[in-house]
Amino acid sequence: MNRKIGHITILVSDYDEAISFYTNTLGFVLLTDNQFGEGMRWVTVAPSQESETAIVFVKADTAEKHARVGSQELSMFF
Repeated sequence: MNRKIGHITILVSDYDEAISFYTNTLGFVLLTDNQFGEGMRWVTVAPSQESETAIVFVKADTAEKHARVGSQELSMFF
């Protein structure tokens, strides 16, 4: 059976800041940036245009979510 992960979600404080970091610093490509009004966007980045997995940015919209921004990585490797 062939399995794959299509999307990984990451909480961010600011879409544009996250886009800049992932594209300019990490060299990822911006796949989509669709605006839906009221500050909502569907933003995805990936290591390459051909990648089967993309990261979806979700803007933190509550105090609890803001507290989680940046704490989603596996700290045992860093």
